[in-house]
Amino acid sequence: MKNARNEKLHINPQVVCILLLSLLLIACVVCIGGLGANMTSPSGQPPTEATGKPADNNTESVPSSGVQEAEVKVQKLVLSQASAAVTAANGSVSKTLTAYVYPEDAKNKAVDWTIEWLDTEETRDISDYLTLVPDSDGSATAQLTCLQAFDGEALVTVTSREGAFFDTCRVLFVGNPSSVNVSCDALSLKSGSFGTYYEIGAGNSYTFDITPDNVFGTVGAECNYTFEVKGHGSFKTQTQYYYTVNDGKTWEEGTEQTVNIADVTTVSKYEPSVFDWSVSGNKLTVNVNCTLESYYTSSVRNGNMITYENKFREYTDDNWYYEVIVTETNSGVSTSFKVRPVKTVTNVVLADDIVTF
Repeated sequence: MKNARNEKLHINPQVVCILLLSLLLIACVVCIGGLGANMTSPSGQPPTEATGKPADNNTESVPSSGVQEAEVKVQKLVLSQASAAVTAANGSVSKTLTAYVYPEDAKNKAVDWTIEWLDTEETRDISDYLTLVPDSDGSATAQLTCLQAFDGEALVTVTSREGAFFDTCRVLFVGNPSSVNVSCDALSLKSGSFGTYYEIGAGNSYTFDITPDNVFGTVGAECNYTFEVKGHGSFKTQTQYYYTVNDGKTWEEGTEQTVNIADVTTVSKYEPSVFDWSVSGNKLTVNVNCTLESYYTSSVRNGNMITYENKFREYTDDNWYYEVIVTETNSGVSTSFKVRPVKTVTNVVLADDIVTF
């Protein structure tokens, strides 16, 4: 019996080891948990997500708007010429100058403007030639006006009242054109319901003179020109049957259409365009190939009869013409005039060779 009781009280060493390891693991978990609970800032607050730094409970409260405003200081200034020339009734020419103050949200963007001769030894009164007037006190825009032609150079300075940042631009008189005139000595102007125009005859060439000018009567700048031709008005077309034997013509009813002149790029397979324009120096030349009366889209010959599809029949009204726009590219000034291509006399035949009494 004694041996049996001692056997029951015998403790297995493996079991003891397992129990000890379990107790040790529990102790480690408790220690780690306590360590994690103590990883706070000195203020007792957890790190912020953005910075990883503790939040400061001692900072002053922010207003309800959530924004603390700070005055933005001027850091930069840039001067720009922002407009084309404007001619006044007194013969002066003005341009608008604009100062850009940076940053764009600077609180004080007021500026001051000055103009002076670049040559400090110049004795002429600059106000006799140029004036510079801000649109208002401290305005970022000012009107620079040229009163008469001048030689030499002037200097415009704009300065920010805050920070004294400044920028400058030079002012020169080069005689830019403020107007352009186009004329042709071989043609006379005619009048119509749409204004004055030139008649240009098919099969002929014409040269137009381009003359730049300005209010000072002195154009010294180099001029370059471009042109654009626009069609205005419309005409009616219809299927036509043309008989070569007797020069007879008939029109097919129900085939009428209206064509805008502006949409005509090809007159016919024999006449690609009404006219050809070109510019060289101060000369604008036009070669007139045909009139719009030669227009049709296609033709088919069957024996002595030719069928013309969409053949020109008549103009819709008398308000048709081509507008030619000539632009001086450096100054941007332009002018326009109107032309009409017309058929010209090609021959004269007397009905009778001999007249007897």
